[in-house]
Amino acid sequence: MGSSAGSGAAGAKAIGISAGGEHTCALTSAGGAKCWGYNRRGEVGDGTRTERHTPVDVSGLSSGVTAITVDDGHVCALTSAGAVMCWGLNEGGELGDGTTIHSLTPIGVAGFGGSVKYGVPRVVGKPLARARTTIVRAHCRVGRVTRVTSKKSKGNVVGQSPHPGTRLKKGSRVRLMVSRGP
Repeated sequence: MGSSAGSGAAGAKAIGISAGGEHTCALTSAGGAKCWGYNRRGEVGDGTRTERHTPVDVSGLSSGVTAITVDDGHVCALTSAGAVMCWGLNEGGELGDGTTIHSLTPIGVAGFGGSVKYGVPRVVGKPLARARTTIVRAHCRVGRVTRVTSKKSKGNVVGQSPHPGTRLKKGSRVRLMVSRGP
């Protein structure tokens, strides 16, 4: 199956369907997930925020899906391997990955065998000690800390790598640039 709206439509059969406030998803007879609708929070799961008027494949879930459920801002699917994958809105931790970062594609729910990745928190502007605590709470580690000349307050983070929102494996390092003052 391709990712275009019309591909595979003639041979595909829906065996399950779930609708949310502004989007809908179907489980196909091939075990794939297809979604369509408004998509402002990535509910369609195709890696975009583009409104879809016809079904498109959910990224990485063209087979192996046994159940799918839709809520107003997010979607979750159960795979034949027992993993739970979710995507879309994550303001209250709905995606179960330990963050509140929205996801435009399916991510594994912690504790259910999925490929869990953790979001890098935004720490620019925070004092170094507070930034370290925030990074550890996001299941990452503080990597190299570089002191740089900056007009910002001494001891505050002025840069970080990778960028906030990047998803990493648990325990990945976040490098920081900290101001040593003007």
